[in-house]
Amino acid sequence: MIIVNLSPQWLEFCHHEHKKRAHPHKQQNKHHRENSIIDLIGVIGEVATALCYGVDIDTGIGGDSGHDMIIDGKRVDVKTAELTGRYLPSLMVEAGPAKADVYILAEIAMDHPKNVYIVGWATPREMVAKGTRKKMKRNSVYLLHREKLNHFPNKIFIA
Repeated sequence: MIIVNLSPQWLEFCHHEHKKRAHPHKQQNKHHRENSIIDLIGVIGEVATALCYGVDIDTGIGGDSGHDMIIDGKRVDVKTAELTGRYLPSLMVEAGPAKADVYILAEIAMDHPKNVYIVGWATPREMVAKGTRKKMKRNSVYLLHREKLNHFPNKIFIA
């Protein structure tokens, strides 16, 4: 597992990017606030991963093209989950044609968002072969438990 320790400046950058990407026309209700937190968690995971690998951070506004960055010529989609203490998250990827070559699971605890845990990775083929397909409200996803992920060597990265 890689632990990325974000400085206050990088956390502020994440909040700025999150606000820039937010949709101002959406109604401010409880569901929107929950989605907003999920979006912020995603931005923090993307930024931590990009900093760790020394690649460009996607600062585009709007949805991405199915991947967040390019690492070693591979299209990488970072999936960030919140650590709540109830369970350890799995990597969750929408079923269908793959738009990335590699999926990375990152985790953060919102009470300590400066510490980002980059847990492991899987290819689309591994998601299908080792994962469990689950029907959600709007689509189907593949879930791959963290024990089945390809793991990174342990290291700490301070940004």
